[in-house]
Formats: sequence, structure tokens, C-alpha cells
Amino acid sequence: MQFVCYQQWQQLPDSANILFSRCEQDSVFNSRVWYETLVEHTLEPDESMLLACVVNEGQVLAILPLLRQRGDAITALSNRYTTHFYLLIDHSGVQDGVYECLAKGIAKLEFSSIHLDPIDHHDPDLNHLVQALQSHGVEAHSYFKLDNWVHRLRGECFDEFMAARPSKLRNT
Repeated sequence: MQFVCYQQWQQLPDSANILFSRCEQDSVFNSRVWYETLVEHTLEPDESMLLACVVNEGQVLAILPLLRQRGDAITALSNRYTTHFYLLIDHSGVQDGVYECLAKGIAKLEFSSIHLDPIDHHDPDLNHLVQALQSHGVEAHSYFKLDNWVHRLRGECFDEFMAARPSKLRNT
């Protein structure tokens, strides 16, 4: 198992597409199309993509999509439309040491700060990663920024859901 950083999409092993396909089932913000679109349309000239990965025998087990900004700051590869930022990880074959390998590799990168935003503070994958980063001397601070409210449908279709909303909401 090894830590590898890729700066170009074509550098990623083909197995990364399998991981993207699995993870995009949970959120469009985990899709390769989303990240490629961000890179193509939002990066400033002095910014670059950094895909921090854990790879084992050609199989990509985890991807942390990052952005290297001016100077030596690193942020999540996200923008104002990203509802949550995730660590893409292969839960079907998670092996012991994936978080540790990723954290050890990230800790060796040159940076003044890493800012991961927006994250769900209940996300177990990012919580494991933060714990592993802290064990390698990376100081971590969390703060509340936003909540993502979701209404779970209880067997009703969209039309039924909308019909139950007040007129003002339905028409605005």
C-alpha cells in the first residue's frame, strides 16, 4: 500500500474510475465529472489539482481531491455549490492502514495549512483521517459552518410531497 499524488487526470490508474463510480452513488459531488468540471472551470492560474491517493497493486483504495493554492495552502477541491466534501474510499475492500497511509503521505507534503470544507462532522471516514493526521503531528481544528437539511420521503412521490407544501412555497 502506498501514498501517491496525481496532478493530472490521465495519471490516475484506471481503477480510480471504479472508485468514482461507487462513490458517486452517494452524491454527485463524489463524481469524477464534478471534479473535472471544477478543475476545468474554477482553478486560478496559480492553483493546481492534487489527488492524494492510496494505491495497492494498481487498485486505488482512496482519493482525497485537493487543491494546492497560492503559496503553500491546500484546500478541499470544492466550491460554493458543493454541499459536502468527502474522502472517496473503497468500503468494499477497505484494508487496515488506508487512513494511516493517507495521513502519513499528506503529513509529508509541504503546506502551511489544509482546509477541508464543507464536511459533515459526523462523516466517519474524515474523522478517521483527522485522527490519523493528528497522530502524525498535523494539528486539526473543526468549526461549524453549515447544515444540509434533508426531508426524507415516507413512500410519497414528489407530486404528493409538493401538494402538501404551502401555496407560497409551491409557487416560489
